[in-house]
Amino acid sequence: MRDEYATLLIAAIALAVLPFALDAAGLPLRTSIDVVVFAIACMGLNVLVGYTGLVSFGHGAWFGLGAYAAALSQRYWFPGGIILPFLFAIFFVAAAALLSGALILRRRGVYF
Repeated sequence: MRDEYATLLIAAIALAVLPFALDAAGLPLRTSIDVVVFAIACMGLNVLVGYTGLVSFGHGAWFGLGAYAAALSQRYWFPGGIILPFLFAIFFVAAAALLSGALILRRRGVYF
């Protein structure tokens, strides 16, 4: 095996072992799901900051908007479920991105 795949192999093994390690530590499977979701969000921010050197406040804004949409929809419309609030959050953030993107694309220049 080449050295360039060693890091990928270690990450894959760590993700496969993570639920069992957390279960042995007394934490539920939900904790491992949260860890992976936050790791994906952090990797996206890391790629953005690493390649451009710019901190993206929008990255956190969309993530937070989706979290609020999922939490409020679960509380008021879909109590006890997780799939429907998750799907609602995806569509809500997509609609918000469509509306804000339509406004942003009409502007000219760089405003960062």
